[in-house]
Amino acid sequence: MPTPLGFVRVFIDSLVPTDSGAAVLLSPEPEAEDARILAIFIGGTEALSIQLRLRAERYPRPLTHDLLDSSLSAFDAKVREARITKLVGTTFIGALVITRKDDVVELDARPSDAIALALGSEAPIFVAREVLDRSAISRKELEGWTKARRPGDPTLL
Repeated sequence: MPTPLGFVRVFIDSLVPTDSGAAVLLSPEPEAEDARILAIFIGGTEALSIQLRLRAERYPRPLTHDLLDSSLSAFDAKVREARITKLVGTTFIGALVITRKDDVVELDARPSDAIALALGSEAPIFVAREVLDRSAISRKELEGWTKARRPGDPTLL
């Protein structure tokens, strides 16, 4: 699948716990020692869904993302890609691109939900280049922040 104009394909570098849930760390080059990392803070439920999907495991009963996967399948639709489109203040804005036959629909979505659904469909994840340039940090910076972390501060990893 071609990369949409103005976007960069990213991969999940890791999922890390925080005091207020978790953060999904995205990178265009997760294997690189000096990789740029985009940290998106997410809730615990979304983190569980992403973690299970990364491990190709299922919860005993369907989670919300599993339900949406089943719903899309029942309507002969599928996830084409997830996008993180912009940053408004400290909030990342996402979208989920769905296809059904010849129709393509872009739905407003929280980045965490779009990422979880993309993982379940093995669909690519893209971040707007402007968002990545503005918000990504180097792996070394991230490691420095992690070491300087104060207990109880949910804004730092």
